[in-house]
Amino acid sequence: SMSDGKGSAGSREGVPPLGAVPGMPGRGPAGFGGAPGSGTWIEGDRIMAGQPLLEEALELVPVSAVRLVGGHNLHNIMAAAGAALAMGATPERVGEVASSFEGLEHRMEPVTEIDGVTFYDDSKATNPHASLHALSSFEGPMVLISGGRNKGLEFDELARAISERVASGSLAGVVLVGESAPEMESAIANESAGARSVTVTCAGLEDAVAKAFSICPRPGVVLFSPACASFDMFDDYKHRGRAFKEAVRGLSR
Repeated sequence: SMSDGKGSAGSREGVPPLGAVPGMPGRGPAGFGGAPGSGTWIEGDRIMAGQPLLEEALELVPVSAVRLVGGHNLHNIMAAAGAALAMGATPERVGEVASSFEGLEHRMEPVTEIDGVTFYDDSKATNPHASLHALSSFEGPMVLISGGRNKGLEFDELARAISERVASGSLAGVVLVGESAPEMESAIANESAGARSVTVTCAGLEDAVAKAFSICPRPGVVLFSPACASFDMFDDYKHRGRAFKEAVRGLSR
C-alpha cells in the first residue's frame, strides 16, 4: 500500500483505499475516515488530496461547501476528485466543480425551506433500497413521505430502518401514499408498534405534503422518497417529482 501501513482503516471488505492501486484512482471507499495522506481523504471539515495524486497534500474543498446531502455523496465526490486529479485536472478546478455541483433533479434534491422545514425531492428512488440510502443521509428530525406502485420488492429492510429511526427519535412520522401504502404499513407494523403509531396514509401527494408539514418538527426535514414506481398515479418519476414540488410550493401560498 502507498499509505505507510495506515491503509487498513480505509479498506472495507478487501477493497484497497483510494490511491493504493496504481493507475486506479477513485477505486473503493476512499480513505473515508481512513488513511490520511493517501489519495483523497477527509480532515476535519476539509476534503484533502495528496500522494500519489499530488506532490503536496492540499485542501480541495471544505466539506461544508459541498451541496449534495449524504455521506455516500461525499465518498462519490472524493472518488471523482481522485479520478479527475489523476487525469490531470488542477486542484482548483476540482474544488470549483465539487462545490458547485448540485446533483441530479429528483435525487435527494432540496426544493425549498418553509417555516423551518426543508423539503427534499427524491422521486427518483423507485425501489426500497434507494429510499433506504436517502433515509440514512439525514440525521433528522424528519418526516418521510413514501409509497407508489410496488414492483414486487420487499419493504422489510426499509421498514426496519424506519422503525429504528422512530425509536431513536430522529423520524417523527411516516406519510404513505399510493397503491403500496397498505403493504408498506403492514411491513412497518411488523417491525414495531411505535413505528406503526406514527404512520399515516393520505389519499394523494398534496394531502401527504400538507400532513408531513404539519407533523414535522422545526427545524426539520420532509423527505419524499417513494421506494416505488410512479405509475399508479403519474407518468414517470419526473412527473411525480414535479407534482411533489408543486404541492410544496402550494403550502406557502
